[in-house]
Amino acid sequence: MFKRFLAFSLAVICVCCVAGCTDTVELSSAVVTTAAGTTATTTAAEEPPEPTDPYGNEIHSKSKADKTPFPLIAMLESDDIYLYGAWNYGVLLKHNGKDTYFDWDWYTPRGIMPEMIYHDFDGNGEKELAIITYTGSGTFISIMDLHMLEITSIPEHKETYGKPEYVDHVLYGDKRDGWYKPKIDGVLSNDKKAVTITFNGESYTAKNKWNDEEYFGRFTGIGHGLIVEFSINNDRLYVQVGLTLEYDNGATPAYIGKIQAEVIYKDGKFSFINEALEIDPDFL
Repeated sequence: MFKRFLAFSLAVICVCCVAGCTDTVELSSAVVTTAAGTTATTTAAEEPPEPTDPYGNEIHSKSKADKTPFPLIAMLESDDIYLYGAWNYGVLLKHNGKDTYFDWDWYTPRGIMPEMIYHDFDGNGEKELAIITYTGSGTFISIMDLHMLEITSIPEHKETYGKPEYVDHVLYGDKRDGWYKPKIDGVLSNDKKAVTITFNGESYTAKNKWNDEEYFGRFTGIGHGLIVEFSINNDRLYVQVGLTLEYDNGATPAYIGKIQAEVIYKDGKFSFINEALEIDPDFL
């Protein structure tokens, strides 16, 4: 009897396999805040495409296995631009019905979703798509990346595929030393209780609240630490970079304030204007 039951069960499984029993992935409906500050509910009416990354790997295989919705993480509804997050890695950009995969980080335990803005930043008559992704978090760490996408007919960037093609000009928050080097210096007072900070010819004073050299070590200077955050305001892009007091024993740096600046984009390059330093009130 058991053998007959087993044979019947195997036959059912085989028939199911031949019939093509498959899992499907559905895009979820979501309420998303747009760059203009409004909210809207969107529900994708079709299953997501089956793209592969440049190395031939399915980018949402984990979603298929878990039957988890493929989430909408940002949108600009009036411009027909939607950004979906692959659960295992990367994002899928849907623009004017075309799908393009980007090999980007976008998710951390804090769950901060990307922001987008479609705007002519360089004044050449063609709009660029700026996307801010949150890529790093932890104790005294907050890192964002800024991607500036330009549409091109030539595939110049190995991490994109599909049509239209994009060139991705990017500022990686965790590689800030390569693109942002503020002219800043710090001198410890004789009593070691304060630090005089010089930035762009202006002087500022901050308390050296961690002045126990036996525990923290000796003061070694001003660092622009592991806080790099981008933001959008009135069609403009901004960056703020955290400032720290650094000590030679490797202890956790003391965050004393930030530098804020407007980000300018032109001809594939970034620059910064209207830089301003702000000392945290706790260190004044």
